[in-house]
Amino acid sequence: MGYGELNIRSYNPQKDRARVEDLERRCEVGPAERGFLFTDTLGDPICRIRNSPIYNLIVAELNNQLVGVIQGSIKLVTIHKPPKNLARVGYILGLRVAPLYRRRGIGSSLVVRLEEWFIASGVDYAYMATEKDNDASFKLFVEKLGYVKFRTPAILVNPVNCPMYRISSKYEFEKLKVEEAESLYRKFMSSMEFFPSDIGNILRNKLSLGTWVAYPRGESWGEILPSSWAMVSVWNSGEVFKLRLGNAPTSCLMYTKSSQLMGNLVPCF
Repeated sequence: MGYGELNIRSYNPQKDRARVEDLERRCEVGPAERGFLFTDTLGDPICRIRNSPIYNLIVAELNNQLVGVIQGSIKLVTIHKPPKNLARVGYILGLRVAPLYRRRGIGSSLVVRLEEWFIASGVDYAYMATEKDNDASFKLFVEKLGYVKFRTPAILVNPVNCPMYRISSKYEFEKLKVEEAESLYRKFMSSMEFFPSDIGNILRNKLSLGTWVAYPRGESWGEILPSSWAMVSVWNSGEVFKLRLGNAPTSCLMYTKSSQLMGNLVPCF
């Protein structure tokens, strides 16, 4: 590599925790010319994956400096590919390389080492998500490592301190027991690709705030479902990590600050 010997090894909490957290703070998520996100893992660099049953965190050192990190977890999910309909999938999360050490092959070395762990653990597919305009990520995973595009999800954001949307009185709301929520997920979503087989454990996780349903007022919720209904599950991700926005438009910042000020001065509005 020409820059010293690269050492890739398992994460050591006593030695690496503070250094990994510092690296996270120095690595933006998304194109720098637009708004981007910083991940604050609240002092615990593995907190985003520790709720998975099988996980790993690997770091890269160069000249005794921590210059890269990658996280991964393994889940059993549904697929639609005979002869089996279940697969062990390895999720690649949190690949970070220090800005001054990029384009030296550190990122690809970390991915390869994590893939070796996936193979040793019997994983069928490796999976990762990235911003659609992240050219560096696409060049690494698609052009260099042979990954293929699978889905194009969207992340939707709404400030929670904004005025609440008025809910119509035409609907009833009810919080479900975990067993009821699990049953509905398995009945209506278990045929979807990448549906987690341990949905019950996910719903029972200590970060889960619960699952609610909405249905037309006047109808009842029971063994026979209403004519139409919607369901949502909520997790307290604020206890795991926080996202900090950078390079946000001035108008967005002004609106956020003014709405916070109004909420503090005139809470009734």
